Amino acid sequence: MFENVDNEVKKNIVEFYNLHKNECDELYSDATNINKLKIYQTTKNDEWVKYLLIKTDIVILTANFFEKNILHLMASCNNKSKIIHYTINSYNNPQRPLYVNVYFFDIGDYHILHMEAKQTGSYSMGGSSDLIRYILKNEFCYPSAIISYGICFGNNYHEYRIGDTIIAKKLYPYFMSAKVKEKNFFIEDSNIFNIDTQLDTKIQFLIGNSELSKNNRIFYGNMVTGEAVISNALMKDIFINAATNQPVLGGEMEGYGLFKECQGFDCFMPCMLIKSICDWGAYKNIDEKDIEIENLKDKLQAYASKQAYKTLEILLKKENDIFEYSLYRQITNMVIMLSLKKGEVFHEAVLEDMLNRDVNKFKKYNNEKFLCKNIFNALVRDEIIEEVKEGIFSFKERK
Repeated sequence: MFENVDNEVKKNIVEFYNLHKNECDELYSDATNINKLKIYQTTKNDEWVKYLLIKTDIVILTANFFEKNILHLMASCNNKSKIIHYTINSYNNPQRPLYVNVYFFDIGDYHILHMEAKQTGSYSMGGSSDLIRYILKNEFCYPSAIISYGICFGNNYHEYRIGDTIIAKKLYPYFMSAKVKEKNFFIEDSNIFNIDTQLDTKIQFLIGNSELSKNNRIFYGNMVTGEAVISNALMKDIFINAATNQPVLGGEMEGYGLFKECQGFDCFMPCMLIKSICDWGAYKNIDEKDIEIENLKDKLQAYASKQAYKTLEILLKKENDIFEYSLYRQITNMVIMLSLKKGEVFHEAVLEDMLNRDVNKFKKYNNEKFLCKNIFNALVRDEIIEEVKEGIFSFKERK
């Protein structure tokens, strides 16, 4: 039975590639031949990076070579600017450092921090959970959301096709938080994750306005998520059937860590999963000699990564109002509204009052005095205010 499934999946993949050969080949070539000297600017300036961290609106996570390179390729081409590259130690343990590549760039009106996971999965060393913990504990970075972007496997190859993008509405973890009882594998409702209610409402609105629709191959639905790669049709069916009696569109490996850390005990950070189908959870290890197509798996991953980026762009259009700005941007807008003329005084007590009353807070402030100092430093650097004397600032002339 499942041998027939493998043959059908193989036929589906080859037929899709033949129909989209030029685009798949071109994206694969671009992703593997990026001239890094032209696209990237590497920095070791810690103070500049702290400034970029505090200005970050959205954090994007990837766990795959093609996810990363296509994301950078599209962003750099659209912005006509270089991507800032920096290396962080994501562990607060000097005896056991874990160095991770991070990147700063813009998509639309949003300042992006992109973090490149060391491995696929949520709780593998350097997986998605480690990166999210770094953000949630970082005293310079106060974004409005974290997005896991990239590729996934699809469930129903008769109804969907490679490159279709799934925004996860509900996540059913397999292995992590799954149960085994009387030889049956199942997932309890208490262990599933749902997208934030406000994000759900906004996405439903965009679906109603056809910004996100089946016509442009974007789907909003349920997914499974787990630590193990699924490459067997039988195992895929076991996990999906154990999850729910509602339709499951596909599955991936980073969502569990994303949702569990962002919807944790002592903080809340809006998060979203945006993944495009690159295979069907079966026949992953394609024998290229058998089909005579070199690097087929990689070419399909590059293609799917671009499709996911198209959805990311829609969601990051400011007029769609899906995401808030960063804490710093919210403060900046409020500070500018306070004064229309040069020279008015602005001091620390005003900023503390804003933080306590008016600003959306998604994660705890470990040290409010330290946060205020960082915000003041950024406001000075952005030439919105200037220091008159210690702790006292005045507004600069509006540009």
